[in-house]
Amino acid sequence: MEPKHPNAIFKSHLEDRRFQNDAIDSAKKNLALTYVNAFVNAGYGKDLLILAQENNEDWVFKCKDDGQTAAAASLGMLLLWDIDEGLA
Repeated sequence: MEPKHPNAIFKSHLEDRRFQNDAIDSAKKNLALTYVNAFVNAGYGKDLLILAQENNEDWVFKCKDDGQTAAAASLGMLLLWDIDEGLA
């Protein structure tokens, strides 16, 4: 199966946004994206958010506070049964 991006799960582009001033805090949004990515792609060993090396951005360091802990844990969920690459 192909990995899925969390935005494909949320499908927020289909919502009718009436209140544009109600912006979600970016830290909370990143935390939600991290959890969704971990559970949707758990055990597959590949994803489109954390392991994707586009623009040399590291998702763990892009998040802050509890988001870093969640990103590290979700990385563990992605590489759950990969004994060769997961331990490295």
